Amino acid sequence: MILAFNMRGVPVKIPGVGIFSPSIDRAGTLRINLRNAPALRKGSNAPDAYKGEIKNAECIGLDNAGYEALWDPDHPDDPLEI
Repeated sequence: MILAFNMRGVPVKIPGVGIFSPSIDRAGTLRINLRNAPALRKGSNAPDAYKGEIKNAECIGLDNAGYEALWDPDHPDDPLEI
């Protein structure tokens, strides 16, 4: 139903989830945007809320120099250029 209404230019609000709104760019490509409900946004951004596995968790918070320091020693023929 979200798609059906959005294809007619009508945004869809689902309480507790958010608002799905259609938009069209200059090339005519349709996108459906989701503006999260405050409770959903707050819950997903709570500290320690995510319980799944995070691959490469040690890279969280690295800046470009940090990524370069990890990459370059393992890939001497393809160094990062930052």
